[in-house]
Amino acid sequence: MKKIKDIFYDLNDVLVALVIVVIAAFVIISHIDTILAYPSGTHEELQGAEENIPTNYAENPTITDPDDGITTVDQQETTEAGVNQQNPGDSGGTSGNEGTESPEPTNYSVYIEYGATGEKIADILVGIGLFESRQEFYNAVATAGAEGKLKAGTFIIPSDATPAEVVSILTK
Repeated sequence: MKKIKDIFYDLNDVLVALVIVVIAAFVIISHIDTILAYPSGTHEELQGAEENIPTNYAENPTITDPDDGITTVDQQETTEAGVNQQNPGDSGGTSGNEGTESPEPTNYSVYIEYGATGEKIADILVGIGLFESRQEFYNAVATAGAEGKLKAGTFIIPSDATPAEVVSILTK
């Protein structure tokens, strides 16, 4: 009698497991379109949310150039690439070091859009003079082992930064 009971319970366990697998398969098959559309829907939601973020600042109105994807802040001087140049030592008057030629580095405020390609980032950095060519940028990224690690956002980059320093700033 005990053997019959064990066989019945073992068979019952197998049937319950089979029913669970069938139900899970049915749910997945009936919702496959929704499951596969999830990544693109999430991406669209993120893009919509980024567009609705207010960008009005008290003293520094934002200027966006849709052609090159660079957002700049009007403070000092804007280059052709649309990157804000800031000279931290420039207070508008004389510095008292007249006659000495020790120019302070200019800081560039660079905005990298979410989803910008390496080519686009290279073009931005070549446009402001931090790199001589795209290939120099690609080599610096490869040397730093930063492929796929470049981040979106606003970065302050000194004009005298080495290629390794620029890549380091863009990956923080």
